Parts: sequence; structure tokens; C-alpha cells
Amino acid sequence: MDQVKGTNLKTIDRFSLNYQYIDKDNNVVIDSVTFQKACVTHKLPASQMKTYTDSVAVVMMLEFNDGT
Repeated sequence: MDQVKGTNLKTIDRFSLNYQYIDKDNNVVIDSVTFQKACVTHKLPASQMKTYTDSVAVVMMLEFNDGT
């Protein structure tokens, strides 16, 4: 993902960033091992992460390295 340094978080165009796990069509692209690791790292119940919305939440936590 692009590094965003010294930028006001309110003004970042998050749709224009180059994400590692989201492609240009906004599809989640992540292997199951990395997904499971992200769930463990951010203390998420991987067995309950079943919908597209759940997977986007996991990927964004991974992309921003933030579990909040």
C-alpha cells in the first residue's frame, strides 16, 4: 500500500491508494493463510468471517496494520 505520511487522515482519498490485498475492481485478493494470520493478529474469530464485508474488514485491518 502507498505510504501516507504527514497527511491529514480526513483528507486522504482511500479509494485511490494502491492496496496489497484489494485489486483495482475492489475485489479482495488474499490467500487463506494470510487471511488466517490477520485474524489471529487482530484477534478476530476467523470462523465467523464469512461474508465479503467481513473479509474487507480483515483486509483493511491488515492493510493499515490497525485493529481498531
